[in-house]
Amino acid sequence: MQGKTFTPYHYCISKWPLLVVLLILCFTPDAQAQTPGFIFQKALSPGPTVLDPNGDVYISKFKTGFVGTNDMGTHSEITYRFLPQMPSPAGPEPLADLVTGSSGGHTDLANVPLGMYYDGTHLLFRVRLGGTSTASKGYSFLLDTDGVFNKQKLADGTLVDYTTPSKVTNLGFEYEVVLALNFDVVVYRHKGSGDTGDPMSSNVIWRGSAHGGYNKYFQKSMAATTAGGDADYFFDFYVPLSAFSADGSIGISPTTPMRISGSTVTSAQTGLEGTISDIGGVDDKKYGNDKLKIWNELIPDFPPTSPQDLENGDFCQTAAPEAPVISTSGGVRTTTTTITGTSTENGGILRIYRNGVEIIATNPITVSNGVWSFPLPAGTSLALNDKITAKVTRAAASPCPELSSVSSATVTVGTIQYGTCTTTAPIITSVSGKDVLNGTTIYPGAEIRIYKDGIYFASVTSGTTPTTTGGSTYSWTYNNTLYSRDFGYPRDAGSESTSKDYATVNATVTPVNGCQSKRSNSYYMNSTSADNSTPNTTTVPQTTLTPSLSTTNLCSGATIISGTAEPGALIFMYVNGVPINANADGGLGTISVTTVNGRTPITYTAQVTTAAGTPLNADASNTASWTVNISSFNLQAGDKISFRAAVPNNSVGNGNKPNYPSNYEGLSAATTELEIGACAAAAPVITTTSPCPTTASISGTSTENGSFVTVYRRVGTTANTTTDTRLTNAVEVVNGAWTANILTGFAPSAGSILYAVATAPNKTASAISNLATVSTPGTAASYGLVLNPIKEGATALRVPLPLMVQVPCISTLTVLKLLVRQRSPPTEQLPPPGVFPFHLPTS
Repeated sequence: MQGKTFTPYHYCISKWPLLVVLLILCFTPDAQAQTPGFIFQKALSPGPTVLDPNGDVYISKFKTGFVGTNDMGTHSEITYRFLPQMPSPAGPEPLADLVTGSSGGHTDLANVPLGMYYDGTHLLFRVRLGGTSTASKGYSFLLDTDGVFNKQKLADGTLVDYTTPSKVTNLGFEYEVVLALNFDVVVYRHKGSGDTGDPMSSNVIWRGSAHGGYNKYFQKSMAATTAGGDADYFFDFYVPLSAFSADGSIGISPTTPMRISGSTVTSAQTGLEGTISDIGGVDDKKYGNDKLKIWNELIPDFPPTSPQDLENGDFCQTAAPEAPVISTSGGVRTTTTTITGTSTENGGILRIYRNGVEIIATNPITVSNGVWSFPLPAGTSLALNDKITAKVTRAAASPCPELSSVSSATVTVGTIQYGTCTTTAPIITSVSGKDVLNGTTIYPGAEIRIYKDGIYFASVTSGTTPTTTGGSTYSWTYNNTLYSRDFGYPRDAGSESTSKDYATVNATVTPVNGCQSKRSNSYYMNSTSADNSTPNTTTVPQTTLTPSLSTTNLCSGATIISGTAEPGALIFMYVNGVPINANADGGLGTISVTTVNGRTPITYTAQVTTAAGTPLNADASNTASWTVNISSFNLQAGDKISFRAAVPNNSVGNGNKPNYPSNYEGLSAATTELEIGACAAAAPVITTTSPCPTTASISGTSTENGSFVTVYRRVGTTANTTTDTRLTNAVEVVNGAWTANILTGFAPSAGSILYAVATAPNKTASAISNLATVSTPGTAASYGLVLNPIKEGATALRVPLPLMVQVPCISTLTVLKLLVRQRSPPTEQLPPPGVFPFHLPTS
């Protein structure tokens, strides 16, 4: 059996309007008070000394009752320890998962359902119910005290499987405490299992009625919760620890480890042998309300806890803490000095790992109020592409061991932050003679940075007077009178009038005390005029062809984008219109500061690395493919990514002047943008048609290898994986096919509607598959089975062939049983046409 972990109880439950509480109490027969925490059926003396130590007729810490819906832990006069619950989807405790009784009634356990406490002399029990009543019902706590479960223990201590497991009624409980409402509080001693070699017996070894009266050991009170929209109730009862040795056995000592399950019972009797209504801490319907299945799952993973442990602390939580979340604002960067995040494990110790190696904190970092902050120790710095993870550890507290979470999602260290600057980009409105650049911005006195083929070219300042009276637009102009064609090529000290006119020009704006915007609209300088629509990619000189994208969908968590371009091209990546360059220029190099004749020509310094913020080299092969790893950029859903290219070219033009002083053609137009979004896995297809109730597996196909498929049984009229019954574990799609085995005990019944859902890394769950309806086994008559009886001594059976093809969910053996009517003298005859002979076994 695969191990499970339990979900710890929670102290926060939904608010309950006071007015509704008042109305509910007015119409609740047993509730004689309006305040949550009030004891409306007191135990007789000496019971109140145990169940209400301060005698104020309230189970709450103070006589004013519970505040809000907090009725657990220190909010209660007696700090009951509530039993851990099974994790979802089998738990925690819902209403309306009971076998018999009314939903939200006095046998329907409410969340959090079961509590216990030890005061040094008595073992106390608490049951939270959706309703109250005077009807005679049972409230049971079953205790496994020897650590043996679902096995038979021989005299020499050997554990063996049962001989006849179908007859087992007791999987391993030694004791049971039952509140038999209106009758008694009883302690049972259970022996054996019911197996043929281990007969089961139950004996009452202690009764409250024989020790001062049943009413001395029991009380009813108002809970603070309202699980079903109306008031919940507590039934509390207790027995002395000595009651477990009342038959002369060793009993239970303060240090005896116990594994426990509590339930409500339809009648006022033992839950082991009576009809159970609801088992606590689990959604019974997920197990077909089969108590043996539930106990076989629950008890082996229950944390063994002694009465002394209950006196000193809560039940151990067997569920490891949830993984923490790294949520440093703006992502983790090379300049980050403090990593922050969240965790549900308040009081847990937070640890940070870099590339799998722990960064030792100067002082222990503790989670407080759901958040944590980890300052990097002095001398610790982060490098680009470092992988950062976090874990949180729950400290050991006797007898509970230390437990650590799994690692958080990996965060890759990046360099700059994208998508946080909301500055509106400027607009280029015109270019005059490839020399003067005009534009507008909404920011007065702001820096306009101009780029030529992605290279920072020059800066100007926007005006401070609106372009129109009362307007909010400010103009700007770039015009360097030293050159006649600033935005053509080549611009040099000798013949600047010779221009090849292929550059791409755009701009950004940085307001006073603001951040730099994304790029403006682009102007492409073609051979004869300034053109803001289409770059010249057909004549020489020319602008580089726009690269192509091979990646079409970009899911959250994706790491690779690929495409093609002209061989040898440099690939420039843009996020939300901003190039991934630390200086936000995204270019091929820098403007030379060298001057000739008092003028500054443009020269280029080619980038030599492929780190983030620099060009990314394309493959120079004939395929001209390129791949970009985006894992280091801390991109978020909604970010838009595009690419431009610049291809090498050192050709020479008129006057022995280089057509491309940079040795690269002009920067291309941008590709279409890829938006990072939530992508769904491909929906699987079920190919098992009309499965039988005895079918052991469900098969199908999928177009997405590596995805994982799970099969569900639909409970309502629409599919809902959170409430429907999961029939299989997730199985991987391999070579377009999958087969999922149905879990033991979860075989669907005839008429059940089945469907499958797929998941895949970094994707959301798929849409549901086609539906498959479980077949109803047919009868002989429903298939026109009218045959002569089988003759005694016959060696072959003749059955119409269509019957064997058409009858669903009927095995050969079943068909034979249907045909057998009587025995008569043997006959021999040849099968008529269209009849299929079955040869009977000689036995």
